[in-house]
Amino acid sequence: MKLRALLVCMLLLAACGNDDSPNEQAEAATPAAASGSGGEVDGSSTDANDVRRGGELTYALVSFPEPIDPLSITTRSAKDVGRTIFDTLVTVDESAEIVPLLAESFETPDGGATWVLDLREGVLFHDGTTFDAASVVAHTERLMDPENNCRCIASVSSITSVEATDDFQVTYTLEAPSASFPATLAGPVGMIGAAGTSPDLPIGTGPFTFVESIQDDSIRVERNPDYWQDGLPYLDEVTFRAIPDSATRYAAIQSGEVDMYWENSYQRWQEIRGNDDLQLIEFGGFGSYYITFNMGRPPFDQIEARRAVAMALDLETLHETLHAGQIQPATSIFPRNTWAYPGEIDSYPTYDLEGARGLVEDLGGISFTLLTPELVYEQAVAVQAMLMEAGMDVDVQRSENIAAIEQVTAGDYDAAQFSFTGDIEPLVFASRYGTGNPRNTAQMSDPRMDELLEAADTTIGNDDRAGIFAEIAEVAAEIMPYALLANHNDAWVARADILGIPSTPDGVVKLTSASRSS
Repeated sequence: MKLRALLVCMLLLAACGNDDSPNEQAEAATPAAASGSGGEVDGSSTDANDVRRGGELTYALVSFPEPIDPLSITTRSAKDVGRTIFDTLVTVDESAEIVPLLAESFETPDGGATWVLDLREGVLFHDGTTFDAASVVAHTERLMDPENNCRCIASVSSITSVEATDDFQVTYTLEAPSASFPATLAGPVGMIGAAGTSPDLPIGTGPFTFVESIQDDSIRVERNPDYWQDGLPYLDEVTFRAIPDSATRYAAIQSGEVDMYWENSYQRWQEIRGNDDLQLIEFGGFGSYYITFNMGRPPFDQIEARRAVAMALDLETLHETLHAGQIQPATSIFPRNTWAYPGEIDSYPTYDLEGARGLVEDLGGISFTLLTPELVYEQAVAVQAMLMEAGMDVDVQRSENIAAIEQVTAGDYDAAQFSFTGDIEPLVFASRYGTGNPRNTAQMSDPRMDELLEAADTTIGNDDRAGIFAEIAEVAAEIMPYALLANHNDAWVARADILGIPSTPDGVVKLTSASRSS
């Protein structure tokens, strides 16, 4: 009870200055329907008579994004904007399956060493040039060029060559067989840009074309009249506004100033469900809330310090207090919404305050700085309170999201608390614990993990891969390069007259078939 009261008091203080920022797909031709005002979107098709062509939509971003260029796109905000301008080669549907989009098909003739994509014909970039195999090759080579410093370098490093094997066929050759490669093409690597694409002028094949970007304020796109999906998009214009403060976003949608945003404040969900002017569009999500440890320097070069943090976390109280019971504690790096979820990992440390205090005493104390981006600042305040109760000395360093990512990537941190949006491919998260992986900010190195990661990527077929991922989860729980908080349970909140938003679990908003009811 003492801890719960302390958390409530600290969270009330934190909320007064809370600013959020982002964490680190075949669109239906007809809009999805809301299951009544104040309810969830059920993904069914809306009668064509309900669709009103034209109109505008304003979407609130949790922060102003990095440049909308496949070289730079990393955050949730950038992906949301990027998917209006760039179509991807493949996409994620509402059943969490990878399906073709700009590609009409994808297959491997040799167990994953090469991947052959047959491309859609009759597609134009926004500048009028033709989308074809040559454009896919040029786009991929741009990402692979080390001088361009693509943030996706870890995703393209396995590509040894990409070639146009026909006018509308492209073949990727990889260093080693990879079952996960198609999932790569559903993200920024697969966001095909025209030859003239630059950080200041994104040119894709998507449903909307870039109009303007006002730094730290807004990005505006307008309907692509030559879009390859007949009759789409319905909307004339979309404006993305950066509104970092959660309470301000909520007030803006209530007043009608904005029409939609990602709602990460679980305390509001019940209120939204009861508001006839709003709807909650739940999509589950593949992501997790977690703390990553820098295993390359004290105190987290010692497993006892890492275990002490996990044992000090009263996750049930955390989620009841902060998340209104809408999410569950996690023990596996693979969340419940993915096919690779192995069940709970019994070896992962559970809440044991006295045990945590004992480890702190054995180590002669634990003192560190917890870096946190704005998005999870309230969580970090709650975690700080729990760790201090276990006898740790913890400072919270509050940072803008991109700056936090860069600091962690540079290895200049003790521990960092993040929200990872996740991916349809489980290896995207797990591979960050492979020796030498550019995303291995924990600086973990374990030969068992490296061997399992290679096996997971070279084995074709999810049934066979599932057992490998279960072993990966066990090794990760033993070494603990992280402390897990929870798996995501995600949702957008939208005005009640917004239709056609597919609830795809990758968490990227797709506005191709969005409309306003007539």
